[in-house]
Amino acid sequence: MIHKAFNEDDFRQDKKKNKTHNIAKLFQYYRAFASLIILALGIYLWFGVVGYKGSDILALYKINNFDAVLRGVLAILLPTLGVGLWLGMKWSLILWGMITFCLSLFFSVMVEPGEILVFSLLSVGGLFIIYIVAISAYYFLKWQKEKNI
Repeated sequence: MIHKAFNEDDFRQDKKKNKTHNIAKLFQYYRAFASLIILALGIYLWFGVVGYKGSDILALYKINNFDAVLRGVLAILLPTLGVGLWLGMKWSLILWGMITFCLSLFFSVMVEPGEILVFSLLSVGGLFIIYIVAISAYYFLKWQKEKNI
């Protein structure tokens, strides 16, 4: 009797695990990419809030109150979200969804949305929607594959 180092079933299982591992790594890299963009946006907002961005130190007080409050809140939430996504925390996905929902709600309510609201919604919301669509497609295809087997 010849002893084999591995049989074909073990090789197939390892191949499936490797594919799953590669897809998980791809999602992890996307979250890291999104976290860097969100962190950069948060730092940009901090520069505006503390007056480092321009020569006019009272620039934050010259804009309307809603936009100023939005800049302040996003200056706190976006770096927190960026660090949470970078570290792979589960609460960061919930925070990401909440920020996207609130930004889209504010965008639909405001008559003249400011530049920071539009840019934040496009960057943070767009990245979130792409992530949700990709992960939903992955799990749907995985479910279809398991259902057919």
